[in-house]
Amino acid sequence: MENFLELVMSNGLLGLALGLVTLIGVFLLNKGGVAVTGEHKRIANVVLSILMAFTAVDFSDGAGLVAAIASVSSALVYSLIKAYMPQAKG
Repeated sequence: MENFLELVMSNGLLGLALGLVTLIGVFLLNKGGVAVTGEHKRIANVVLSILMAFTAVDFSDGAGLVAAIASVSSALVYSLIKAYMPQAKG
């Protein structure tokens, strides 16, 4: 458990930053007409999170955890935006 907490503490901020970049990427894909449906957006979220995490972090340093944090944080922020700004397109 201590190793897991250490990974989260060392990679959490990077994961959150990548989550923000992922969120912006999904919005841009939506505006460009690539990610049209909700399913497309969810797939784009996961794929972008994985691609960015594995290019930003050495695999041995917990890139999978960073990708998971990025994907979840991006999806959570997107849900919050949709909940508090229902008129927002996306």
